[in-house]
Amino acid sequence: MRRVARYPAVRFAMTLAGCLPLGLARRIGRDMGSLAWWVSAKERRRALAHLGMALPGLGERQRRRIGRESFANLGKCLGEIAQSRHLDACLDSFFELDAAAFNLIRDAHAEGRGVILISAHLGNFELLARRVASAGVTQLWVVAKAPGCGRTTGMIADMRRAGGVHTIWRGSPSAGRDLLRVVRRGEILGLVIDQDTDVQGVFVDFMGHPAHTPRAAADLALRTGAVVITGFAMPRAGGGYRAAMERIEPPAGLSGEAAVVPFVQAMSDAIERAVRAAPEHWVWMHRRWRKTPGADGPAA
Repeated sequence: MRRVARYPAVRFAMTLAGCLPLGLARRIGRDMGSLAWWVSAKERRRALAHLGMALPGLGERQRRRIGRESFANLGKCLGEIAQSRHLDACLDSFFELDAAAFNLIRDAHAEGRGVILISAHLGNFELLARRVASAGVTQLWVVAKAPGCGRTTGMIADMRRAGGVHTIWRGSPSAGRDLLRVVRRGEILGLVIDQDTDVQGVFVDFMGHPAHTPRAAADLALRTGAVVITGFAMPRAGGGYRAAMERIEPPAGLSGEAAVVPFVQAMSDAIERAVRAAPEHWVWMHRRWRKTPGADGPAA
């Protein structure tokens, strides 16, 4: 019943927020996120615990500030997503993709082996996908978990498609074949790998602690020779975002299974650098260290 009721509620909220001026939609989103910080006691405690694990050098007051801001910024991102159709007209100025980042994508695509774009739930990662798609280098596909409601799934897919972003739903019967097809066609495949989800993964270090991390990007790149690039939506002074990108090379002298863990570690290290640079914009409420080495058996 909740899933059935969720669609009209989300649809109404997104439509209403989409009719507001951008500044107001972002401000309301921030206020809603701030409210969630105070009313969601379980998520607040989890965020503070994770901040204590990952950033032990900070005092309690600093951790609370970062945690509260992470909730507020997540709400702001939702306000921006509701405005995505209006933002498309000015996305090149709202979301900076400088010459170095554009050339990195273009040159990787020119190699003809496909591009795997690794990102994280940092800043507005949905707008990052739209910005990369708007650069016009090639088709962009992202992998995502489908919501429980089919109509909500369709709404999200339509919203992304309007910005040139195509979706592959994780767990669908054709998902594995679709990933290979995108890469073999030389297109861009976007993967977000900073969460502990129930997919095949390996344990690598993240923020000083072992974290179960999806391995599909490494497996796919090692199998096909696709170029791996990390890209993050970093906050920009004065508002908006900028794309921070770098190329991640496979580990030298290693192949097959031996290369997977160091390859995933290199991707995770890039995510950690981005999170440390803008901790207020990461999702500290997520159970990033949910699994522990040796405790989860074959699932890990």
